[in-house]
Amino acid sequence: NHTFTLAATDGQTSDSKSVSVSFANQIYYGAAENTSSVTTLSNKVLSNTKGRTITVNAGSGKYIIYALPKRLGTVTFKVNGFDGGFSSPEEKNLTNASGYTEAYYVYKSTNANLGNTTVVVS
Repeated sequence: NHTFTLAATDGQTSDSKSVSVSFANQIYYGAAENTSSVTTLSNKVLSNTKGRTITVNAGSGKYIIYALPKRLGTVTFKVNGFDGGFSSPEEKNLTNASGYTEAYYVYKSTNANLGNTTVVVS
């Protein structure tokens, strides 16, 4: 995050204005056989908010994967009204399309083949 300030004067009066810019990185989610290629998952959202409701179709041999920047903290999952359903997160360094590398928590559902599943992440 960064704040930019522009100051101007005409010799007698002066004024300044500031604007803050917040940078966000992708949150990735989707279905995959493992967590090896998180950045290629079918869904991603540019966000600094970790919670959301997602729907993923995890077909044959596929798990639901959810990856978020580690700086956002850990999350909990609710699947079909039940808490849990995901393994403890793996920590991975992921590089975005702009070449920026950040530490991520990568979660994988404990079961594969869940079909079309809605997950509440908080």
